[in-house]
Order: sequence, then C-alpha cells, then structure tokens
Amino acid sequence: MPIRLRLTLWYLLIFGVALVGLTTLVYFIIADDLRQEVDRAIVLKAADVHMAIIGRGEAGQLRDGSVSQSILSPMNEFTSPGIYIQVIDARGAVIGTSANLQGQQLPIEPTIIADGLAGKQSIVTLAAGQNERVRVVTMPLVVNREVLGLVQVGESLHNVDVIVRQIAYFLILSVLGTLVLAGIAGWFLAGKALSRIDEITRTAQLIQTGQDLGRRIEFQGPQDEIGRLVNTLNAMIERIDDTFHAQKQFIADSSHELRTPLTVIRGNVDLLERDVDEECRQESLRSIKRETERMSKIVADLLLLAQLDQLQAIEPKPVQLDTLLLETFREAKLLANGRKVELGREDALTVMGDADQLKRMLWNLVSNAIKYTPERGKVILSLYRSGDLACLQVEDTGIGIAKEDIPSVFDRFYRVDKARSRAQGGTGLGLAIVKSVVDLHGGTIAVSSAPGKGSTFTVQLKAK
Repeated sequence: MPIRLRLTLWYLLIFGVALVGLTTLVYFIIADDLRQEVDRAIVLKAADVHMAIIGRGEAGQLRDGSVSQSILSPMNEFTSPGIYIQVIDARGAVIGTSANLQGQQLPIEPTIIADGLAGKQSIVTLAAGQNERVRVVTMPLVVNREVLGLVQVGESLHNVDVIVRQIAYFLILSVLGTLVLAGIAGWFLAGKALSRIDEITRTAQLIQTGQDLGRRIEFQGPQDEIGRLVNTLNAMIERIDDTFHAQKQFIADSSHELRTPLTVIRGNVDLLERDVDEECRQESLRSIKRETERMSKIVADLLLLAQLDQLQAIEPKPVQLDTLLLETFREAKLLANGRKVELGREDALTVMGDADQLKRMLWNLVSNAIKYTPERGKVILSLYRSGDLACLQVEDTGIGIAKEDIPSVFDRFYRVDKARSRAQGGTGLGLAIVKSVVDLHGGTIAVSSAPGKGSTFTVQLKAK
C-alpha cells in the first residue's frame, strides 16, 4: 500500500474517531437538554395545578371520593396543546382528566401510583401507542402533610423526538461530508508532502543509473525533516564519491608502486637468461632481492591498512606510553645512521589502546623523521600531558614539508620527495598507517613544518 494512501487512511481514522466522538457528545447533550426542558415545563404545570386545587380549599373531597367541578376545573385552565392533565384520588382511581384527553387517560403504572401516594414525586417516560411516547410527572397532592391524591401532567415527546431525529440526520450528514472533505484534503496534503520525496528518489535514481556521484540533490525548502534528509543524502553521496575516487586513486597508486619493482625484476630475469659474467649475475640477483623485499613491504603495509580499515573498534587495554617511548628511542638510536636521536620531556602517562598498533604508529613517525633528516641532524622524542590528553611528539631538523603538501602527507602513497623515498625503500604508506591507528584510537594528529627547518608531528590521545 502506498505511503500516501496509508497516511490518508490514518488521518481519516484519527480525525473520524475524534469527529464521531464529538458529534455523539453534542447529540446526547442536545437530546438531554430538550428532555430536561420538557421535565421543567411539566413540573411547573403540575405545581400550578396543585396550587390551584389546594387554593380552592376543597381538596378534602378527594379523601371521601366526592369530587366537585371546582376541583377539576384547573385541569382545563392549565392545559395547552400537547400537555395533558389528570387527577387521581387517594384510592388510586382517576377522577378527572383534561378536556384534550377526550375521555382517555394517561398511561398508569401501579408502582408509580403507589410511590406517589407514598409522597414521592416521579418523572417517567411512558408509551402512548403508535410509537408515541409521553413524559409524565406524578406529583402528590399534600394538605397538612397528608397525601389526598395525585396530579399527573404529561407532555407528548413527539416534537422532541422529531427534533432529535433531525439533529441526528444533520450530524450524520455533516460527519460524512466532513470526512469526505478531510479525505480529499489529506490525500492532497500527503501528496504535496511526499512529492519532494519523489523528486529526491528520482534524482537518486539518476545518480545511481548514470553513476554520476558528482551530482547532488537540489533542495530549496526549509530545513525540516525533508531538508535534513536531503542534507544527509548529499553528505552520504559526497562521502561515497570521495571513497570511490580514493579507491580509484589507491588502485592506480598501488598498481604503479608494484609495477616499478616488477619491471626491475623482469628486466633482471631477462638479463639472467643471457650469458653474463658472474659479477653481472650477482648484481641482478641482489637487485631482484631488493625489489622483492620492497614489494613484500608494500604488500605487508597494504594488508595492515586493510586490517585497520576493517576494524570498527579495538579491545582497549592500558598502555604505558612512557615505556613505549623508551623502547622506540633505544631502537631508533641503533638505526640513526649518524643522526642524533634525543629524548625530550618524558611524563609517565597511560592510555587505553592496542600496544602493538601504538608502537607501530610511533615507530613509523620516528623512522620517517630519520629518513628525511640529513646526517648530523637531530630527532627528538617527547611525551607530555596537556589537560586530559597524552601528547606524543616527534620533532626533526630535516628537509621539512611545504605548506601546500601538509594536507596530503597522510594520503596513501603520497611522498614529498618521491625520488629520495623510493631510493631509501619508502612505500608512501607509513604516515597513512599512522593516521589510521590514531583515528582507530579516537585521537588526533597535527603537523607543523617549514622547508629547511624540519617537521613536528604531534599525536594526542585520551590519557587514563
């Protein structure tokens, strides 16, 4: 079932229940008010008849059954169209009726007569034949605290029933008409609200069909639910576009990086197939070994990056960064090749993370600093606290990085000095691994550098 139809039906259901409940309440209020008006009218009539009979001073005749015209005359004085009066004596017998009853009597219920003679006033609705109903009040005739008889005043409910029936018809037609209009309005409003979603869907389908990830969904409306949806979709498409381009670039760079050693290996293999002297043969074998080791390092780094990309989270354990820093410092001094490796500030700090990954991250920073620092240059390793952050810092006096290159140094296969990196066995993946490890640990990394003045890499992690 389409969402538009479901929204319209839900709207109609909720609105219909509320409307039917409201009209039903109105119907019963009006019907009850009309009946109460009838009750007030017949009670007043009965009181007038009662006062008229008592006022004539002959009510005592009701006790012995002798009835004079002076007692019965108030019945005709207070009658009007649709209102009927009858008088009952102390024995429960009807002794007089109003002229408009034409010799007939109001319906008599024995229990009502008994209650009335016991001094209780009552108002009831009684059947009067041919689907007619009459509202009857029974009022005791009390003189000196003695019930001498009863006055009954009845009013036909025919007019009330007709009015109530007309009101019911009107309310039913109003509800049906309102529901039809509400359904049309709900269908229109749902269509108008969902039309923007249809536009978004069509644009997204065009992007998918045409594989044009550079296209975005245009939206000029307010920042409501639809606006936020468009922004989210555009952000998602942009991220997919960036990932797609990064993947294409990564494949191209990987192919290029692997093609170079493969070309060298293939050339040396071709050379070995010829009749060459022992010196050329040994040089070719050494070259093949170097390129094979370089390919192995590239593949290992690629596998590590793939593993880091697949990890959504790590199983954190306490890692003493100062111990990690000292281990890396000792290893770096052995491989410095004439560079001076120093230990700067060393605070005792612990973070939650993976010790092996953090060691790999720190070693990549240090080896990168040694690689780009000339002989007799200096590399300084530091660890210090900044608020609730543990800061690992690797500073060198190397060749530095140009300002325009700094945003790209963590890209895969990016090299500031490509010729020197390849000559020294660099893969262009070391800093990319550093960035992946830092991101996985929820940290940040910053670079400050200037050509000819060296570089400083600062990693910030949450201290324990």
